Amino acid sequence: MTPSTTSKPSGLGRTTVGGVAWLLAQALANRGVGVISQIALAWLLIPADFGQFGLALSIVLVVGPLTSFGVDDVLLQRSARSRVWAPPAFWTGLIAGLVSMMLVLIAAPFLGEAYRAPRIVGVMAVLAVAIPVASLSTVPMVTLRAQLRFKTLACIGTAEFAGQQALTVALAAAGMGAYAFAIPVLAVAAIKTAVLWRMARPSLKVGRLGLFRLLAQRGGSVFLSRILIALRHQGDVAILGLFATQVQVGLYFFALRIAAQPVQMFAGSLNTVLFPALVHLS
Repeated sequence: MTPSTTSKPSGLGRTTVGGVAWLLAQALANRGVGVISQIALAWLLIPADFGQFGLALSIVLVVGPLTSFGVDDVLLQRSARSRVWAPPAFWTGLIAGLVSMMLVLIAAPFLGEAYRAPRIVGVMAVLAVAIPVASLSTVPMVTLRAQLRFKTLACIGTAEFAGQQALTVALAAAGMGAYAFAIPVLAVAAIKTAVLWRMARPSLKVGRLGLFRLLAQRGGSVFLSRILIALRHQGDVAILGLFATQVQVGLYFFALRIAAQPVQMFAGSLNTVLFPALVHLS
């Protein structure tokens, strides 16, 4: 085996280990910020506020997989030809995000009545607007992952989480109630999208229209799996809201956020690093 054949896997291994280290450091930093912010929010808000946001978020996250329609995984797998695949991925994700927003806005009044919580209608509306805004960051985020810029991703992730938590606490102190959770999601998504586009600058020159069909076909299985995962992760809060009070839902949602946060951060860090590393290895 020649040195040239071993240099790429060796360099990729070092990059992967370094990426895991950076993203684990991000997870630990986020964990510390999260604990402090949750204590502050528990002091500033009432359990019903947590319950209203939990109900609204559970519905939005079930619809959330429509935002990317699996195009991020397909685009990452074809990162060597990103100039060809980025334009259809961008427009497919944006259209899916707009469709998701409309579905949430239409369903919000009916769900507010079903949950006996009319205030979640406005919270769901804010979260719905954040869906297409977040979808705009899909292509530049995949571009950074394909370039194995894990340190940059870790810094962006830490700044995103810290900024969102700080704004949530500030709005909660201002008496915004459940909206203190929703408004930062929209604001930080817009800022993150602008930063990612400035850093990655992917090309959006539209190529062959047939790529849209191929992208939808290849992303369909990913989309289905994400829908099932979302139903499994969010179904408990959505179902509990039909039988329990907003206070009970809020207590459950608050405890669940604290308990599940370490596992979600660790698993998310590994997925962010290993997927693009395996793509490069193949």
